[in-house]
Amino acid sequence: MYSWIASKAIRFSSKKMQSQTAGIVTAAVFFLLPTWDSIWGAVQFRYLCAAEGGFKIVRTAQAAGFFDADQHSGCEGTCAEALTKRGFQFVEMDVITPLWLTKSKGLQRFYLADAGSPNCSEFDRYLARHNGYFYANITIPKLKCVAGDSIASVTAQYDLAIAQDGGVAFGPTKIDRVESYVRDRGTGEVLAAAASFRSWGGWLSKPLSFGSASVCPSWKDSHGPIEQVLKGEGASN
Repeated sequence: MYSWIASKAIRFSSKKMQSQTAGIVTAAVFFLLPTWDSIWGAVQFRYLCAAEGGFKIVRTAQAAGFFDADQHSGCEGTCAEALTKRGFQFVEMDVITPLWLTKSKGLQRFYLADAGSPNCSEFDRYLARHNGYFYANITIPKLKCVAGDSIASVTAQYDLAIAQDGGVAFGPTKIDRVESYVRDRGTGEVLAAAASFRSWGGWLSKPLSFGSASVCPSWKDSHGPIEQVLKGEGASN
């Protein structure tokens, strides 16, 4: 229907104005009406990726633990991996929606405890519910469990965020900013930061993308290296 209306309008304007240019201008208008936001958004998307995307590092550091600034559901895969593979003794976070290995809201510290201790109750309940299965590619040391305690305040020196929602960049199309960082909580110094962008396209192209977004830079060129900036004191070199 839109194509039919456009063709009629192009012919009418060419005939009315007795000019081929009028028809071309009319055709351009009908083409841009459903696509102008996608074109503008693509330009903005490429600019943001080139100007602000990527990974920047100031220095690396070691720590016993860290405050997870972008997880609020308990000790999920990233937390468990930090405790079992990356040499951290604890991970702290502000639990808003208790889902993983805790039923408590508020500040929590997760760590590896001796199996059979009362603090292992949520871990044991999780394994019973999932037939002994824990997170993929994560092995809990023998005679250990992942435990969690409520804490009054954060003790970790560093904040760590991996792929945190950084808000929506303004413009005619929806472009999400995704951020990662390592920050010293005491001094405010940012040890490393990363940014990438997700573009969902214009109003016409978005339904045709089936819910997927264009992303740049890639994970390995932006957020991936963040995990190498802050190392656990028990990590192997």
